[in-house]
Amino acid sequence: MSRGFTKEDDAQTPPIIPPRAALPPGTPNYVTPAGLEQLRAELATLEAERAQAEANHDNDTDRTH
Repeated sequence: MSRGFTKEDDAQTPPIIPPRAALPPGTPNYVTPAGLEQLRAELATLEAERAQAEANHDNDTDRTH
C-alpha cells in the first residue's frame, strides 16, 4: 500500500481485537503448554489481587453485609 493512502496517526493506534466468542457447550478448548502456563500465571496474579482487595478494609463502607 502506498503511504499516500494511510493516515499518520494510524501507526500509533493499537489494533482493536474483539473478544472471542464462547465455545458451544461440550466443545473441548485446547491449549498449548505455553498458553496453559500463561493462564496459570494470570490466575495466580488475579488471585493475589483479589486477596489483597479483600484484606483491604478501607472500603468496608461500600460493601453490604
